[in-house]
Amino acid sequence: MTAPLVPQRVQRLARGPALPETVDDVVAAEVPVALVFNGISHAVMMATPQDLEDFALGFALSEGLIDTPADCRGIEAQATVACGDEAHELPAGTEACEVHLDIAAHCFARLKARRRALAGRTGCGVCGIDSLEGLDLEPERVAVPAWAAGLSVETVLDAFDAMPAQQTLNRQAGAVHAAGWARPDGTLV
Repeated sequence: MTAPLVPQRVQRLARGPALPETVDDVVAAEVPVALVFNGISHAVMMATPQDLEDFALGFALSEGLIDTPADCRGIEAQATVACGDEAHELPAGTEACEVHLDIAAHCFARLKARRRALAGRTGCGVCGIDSLEGLDLEPERVAVPAWAAGLSVETVLDAFDAMPAQQTLNRQAGAVHAAGWARPDGTLV
């Protein structure tokens, strides 16, 4: 299985006249993780490949798929590597994981009845697809609008730096995701 932290050569951008710098760093790895309930793939999420059993149990509880941890009778994470066959549609060598949960019959009946669409279309497009077969690792490139092509790194960093002052939940709880709109001069809307 992929390590949760991976050494990576990255390009760092800085404010001012400094040129981008290429350095060695450590980044959190993410792999597609299929959540499989009683043999039926329900959702694929991108996740760091560590503590996947806890991740899957938390997902099942927070989504209301099970009522209590006792409704999960068994749980097992399995690493998989795509072989590139047409049945799975993943490029050969792509690492992924499946977490199989054996849940109580009444919970499984409820899951089958609701099969809600989970795809987060404003994100990467992976989280929420229902199986590894639906994963598209080579999406179409999106054209950069003319107005965005002229934005400087400095302007983007100005907008980024202004975000914490607007993130009231993050100040209280930490690690809360956020998004914001900024004007072309970098000020938040």
